[in-house]
Amino acid sequence: MECQPARQGRNRLAELIASYRTYAPTLAAWLEETTPEGLAVFTLPENHRRRLRPSNPMERFVQQEIKRRTVKVRVFPGDDAPLRLVSAVLVEIDEK
Repeated sequence: MECQPARQGRNRLAELIASYRTYAPTLAAWLEETTPEGLAVFTLPENHRRRLRPSNPMERFVQQEIKRRTVKVRVFPGDDAPLRLVSAVLVEIDEK
């Protein structure tokens, strides 16, 4: 039997995919294909899930830096442009 957090996660994922299906079909397909694996964490007991939250300061810094850089761009010229930008940011952070 599926636990309530797992069921809620699947329901919210379905809503998110449906909201993107019309104007961002590539994103919707990607979410549908890759995200269910991430919901497996909800099958663990709650005290285990709490320990899995990202608490690494470096990880938070990387996420903030990627967000800061991608928000400035606003519109990317092609589908592969965000990946190139994020890859460049990660290389730059790694070099520091």
